[in-house]
Amino acid sequence: SALSSGINAESQDKSRDKSRERSRERSRDKSSRRRSSPEARRSSKSGGRSGKRSRSTSPGHYSRKRDRNSKPDCVSVLSTTIWIGNLRKTVTKSDISSLMKKYTESCSIDMVPPRGCSYINVNDRDVAENVLKELLKENLKLHGALCKVRNIRCIFRLIISNDLVLVL
Repeated sequence: SALSSGINAESQDKSRDKSRERSRERSRDKSSRRRSSPEARRSSKSGGRSGKRSRSTSPGHYSRKRDRNSKPDCVSVLSTTIWIGNLRKTVTKSDISSLMKKYTESCSIDMVPPRGCSYINVNDRDVAENVLKELLKENLKLHGALCKVRNIRCIFRLIISNDLVLVL
């Protein structure tokens, strides 16, 4: 048993050494990649081609930035929820409710202090749109910090078959 434990220890040492050697080889490979010249990196990124990359202009091609309404078979609707971000930890629910009293009496406020944000649910979609516009106009500051104001959009997918329309 002493002999077998000695053999096991030896095999563990060998596998540990092999693992270390592999790790060193990987780090050498990474460091050699980092030392390559900017020109070499540029040519490898473009696939060895010089000049600008060509982009497809086919009708089915979509650019990365696109309007949310441009998705096929989808409808984007302004929800009744407004998001306020970049809130300091000292901002309380009463601070936000006093701010919202200027615009509407009927709203519920959900604070997320660890994330530094708040969700405000307004009962009416038109009121939510007006509140959002007003908050965006006035560059909202709470406790000295400029806050971000966004609306939450609902995107519905429409499936139309025969005389039936499903909204998912």
